[in-house]
Amino acid sequence: MQTNKIYLDNAATSFPKPRPVIDALVEYLEHAGNPGRGAHAASLYGARKIMEARQEIGSFLGVETEERLIFTPGCTASLNEVIKSVLSDAAGGDCVLTSGMEHNAVTRPIEQMVVARGIEHIALNPDKNGLLDLSELKNVLAQRHKKIRLCAIVAASNVTGRVLPFEAAASLCKEHDVPCLVDGAQVAGKLPINLSRTDISFFCASGHKGLPGPPGVGLLYVAPDFDLQPLIAGGTGSGSESYGIPASYPDRLEAGTMPGHDIHALARAVRWLQEKGCEALLKQELALSVDFLNWAGERDEIEIVGIVPGEKVTADSPLRMPLVSFSVKGIAPQALADQLDIQYSIAVRAGLHCAAQAHKSLGTIDKGLCRVSFGPHNSAADLEALKVALKSIIESV
Repeated sequence: MQTNKIYLDNAATSFPKPRPVIDALVEYLEHAGNPGRGAHAASLYGARKIMEARQEIGSFLGVETEERLIFTPGCTASLNEVIKSVLSDAAGGDCVLTSGMEHNAVTRPIEQMVVARGIEHIALNPDKNGLLDLSELKNVLAQRHKKIRLCAIVAASNVTGRVLPFEAAASLCKEHDVPCLVDGAQVAGKLPINLSRTDISFFCASGHKGLPGPPGVGLLYVAPDFDLQPLIAGGTGSGSESYGIPASYPDRLEAGTMPGHDIHALARAVRWLQEKGCEALLKQELALSVDFLNWAGERDEIEIVGIVPGEKVTADSPLRMPLVSFSVKGIAPQALADQLDIQYSIAVRAGLHCAAQAHKSLGTIDKGLCRVSFGPHNSAADLEALKVALKSIIESV
């Protein structure tokens, strides 16, 4: 990748990775054998690093029962694990709820279960800015015209950047004995979360977005009151004399050789975040996004989604994540992204952002949007370059 590229696609994958994360990958690969599969030094080294990572990351997320923090191949795998396990015995007359702003990592496995089990998928109706009305959720939960097997809610939209009231939604679900799955891909590493002090049943996150670790590792928290049937069965290094799947966590959901290098590097990423200060980093990123929102909001040619007219957005109130989706009159989002990339060396994301349900709710499903998302390595100079490029493109259109 060219060194002068301005990277504004951190909501997809944070870049560049902190140096300690890269060093941790190399360190593990130079020393570790197969973790939990032997008593020799290399195997014990790998097992120890995974154990330490579980403790460190669990503490960061407020997980008191650390064995309930599961390492997966990614947030998508975590979400599939929950959805397909919880709905495995669902039948006609059952339903699953979503916020109406979900990523395809939620809607696609749900659709698979709709087809396979004959259940209903009820999507709530966010407003045109992608905001969720908790009273609607409360009414749907209270009516219970069907047995609600699961409520899935995205913590923050990867299209609008809006933070949804996911903890309040989880509390409402608990009042009605409905498990609540939270897709935390956009908030993990950004917002302070204490999972053991919430009513969230299942929390899923990726390791490569707000948590600036490597791709290939995700997180799944399973609250102590819940159990999941594993999607994958195999060797765990424990109970090998039995053909049955272990009942104890985390082995129950961690079959096969673990990606120890990714897990070790993710723990280093969490440590790096804590050293830098998550709150300070988010404030810095939000300052850039707020500046861009204000600048773009003054231009008739630019239309932004996820902003209520007259709303005062500040970097001190984390009601949103540091991303902005918009369109420019007279140019398709993908063409705009290509022009920013080719002519100005600015990397952004255009299209539907793997979130068709969100774009349907926003009324942007036909063409999609262009998205800029700021990370800890972005600067005011990056933002100024984006403004100059967009101004030039708009004038040429």
